[in-house]
Amino acid sequence: MNTNSKHYEILAIEPWDIMEANFPPEQFVAYLKGNIIKYTLRSKGQDLTDAEKIKHYAEKLIEVLEKKDMDEFLDEDAERIYGDYGYGQEDEPEPVEEPEDEHKFKVGDRVVVYKGDPDERVGTIRRLPMVNKAHQTKYIIELDKQYIGWGQDKDEYGVDCTNGWLASEYSLTLLEPLNEKSTSALIPNLWYDASLYTVEKLKELLPVGTKVIVTSKHDNDREVDLKEETVKEDTVDGVEERPLTNDTRIGLSNDYWFRRYFKIIE
Repeated sequence: MNTNSKHYEILAIEPWDIMEANFPPEQFVAYLKGNIIKYTLRSKGQDLTDAEKIKHYAEKLIEVLEKKDMDEFLDEDAERIYGDYGYGQEDEPEPVEEPEDEHKFKVGDRVVVYKGDPDERVGTIRRLPMVNKAHQTKYIIELDKQYIGWGQDKDEYGVDCTNGWLASEYSLTLLEPLNEKSTSALIPNLWYDASLYTVEKLKELLPVGTKVIVTSKHDNDREVDLKEETVKEDTVDGVEERPLTNDTRIGLSNDYWFRRYFKIIE
């Protein structure tokens, strides 16, 4: 068809094919309609050539619109047939977090991963299992040990986590929540607050000679952020009542300051 566009014949691909491949359908349709209007309104004494160009763009417009309608029909049909299974969809469905009451653990629980493993991992649950994506069907635990685990971002994993670990329910054991009293044995690698215990009870749970981790600086009358504190190892020298305040504190073999926060070493 002669559209007086011989300069296009030297190209391996027509310009509008490039546009169609790279423009959203709505923009390409607008481009075709715009050219139809342009050549309809133009008056340069070449009405036949302009009419051929109008026909040329109109035929392409019909082709694009028919294809667009067919694609939309196929998308709707695929969604109707395969929507429940995730097939035939251009984009993956957004992962959905399952209700907490459907799980044994909840966000914020302190847990041990692989209890009994020589490299025992202790941490806090940051995200429940999620549906729709295979790698999101597990809990995310933020581990206490900074050299274990890896960073996870919200776009991929549903939560920002700098020291994360993926684990299934069967591999987790619930720990005492931070700073709550334990009525039985103290659990290794979990921070405890001595002030929550009576002297008698803590002496029972924390015998002299027990190896513990404590804050490097004394923690009696200052704000303590256990995630940011530098720590050290020491040995329990006794459990006593702090003068004046009557709070329970632990004494150490190698430090004359009492400590409020501690965790035992297995």
